[in-house]
Amino acid sequence: MKYKFFTLIELLVVMAVVAMLISLLQPSLEKIRLRSESLKCQSNLHQIGVAYQYYVDEYDGWLPLLGRNRVNWELAPYLGISVPDSYHQGDIVYEPSENSVWECLSTKYDENDLNEPPLFGGYAVNYDYLGYLIDHGNTNRRRQHSSTVSKPASTLVLGDGADDATIWWHLRYYMLSSSQASYKYDRHLGKMNTLWLDGHVSHQYWDTIMGGKNNDRRYYFRKDK
Repeated sequence: MKYKFFTLIELLVVMAVVAMLISLLQPSLEKIRLRSESLKCQSNLHQIGVAYQYYVDEYDGWLPLLGRNRVNWELAPYLGISVPDSYHQGDIVYEPSENSVWECLSTKYDENDLNEPPLFGGYAVNYDYLGYLIDHGNTNRRRQHSSTVSKPASTLVLGDGADDATIWWHLRYYMLSSSQASYKYDRHLGKMNTLWLDGHVSHQYWDTIMGGKNNDRRYYFRKDK
């Protein structure tokens, strides 16, 4: 039996064809990967939203505190997450987000902050209107009651946060000063995923949120509309 071997030219042609096919498919495969990460992110937010509603029902309408990772700790029992006491120091909750429902797979951690990956999973909160842990003299920023929210379906709870900032900037989500508005949270194919107070999850352009409604840029953040 005679065996026919490929010549060097034939092998190079095959390799060139394979390389060309890979280059043609790569953009589509990358888009599929990003779409998959976006869907996983939306699933995360949906689970957090269900836990959020369980908390509100059990505590007679009172909303979880959001600032400084406090919401992670308060919702942990409803998400089946065990938080060691070592992560809870005074008013600050140090709960790791990696490999949990609190981590968005598309998050790009800041390599200059070694403490960031365990603490920040890519989500940030609307604490300024829905309950902040430290009030700095403003009692209205403390724990809020759901009865004070006029339009739950139009009030943001949490969602995609910035990638390239310090932890504090991440947690100061939805503030609209000039220095903070420069961060654009649109890592999911140019859009962001967000959880609303009525429990639904949306996928929309960041500019739509920042544009507000009725000439009010804070419309989707404020609890009274």
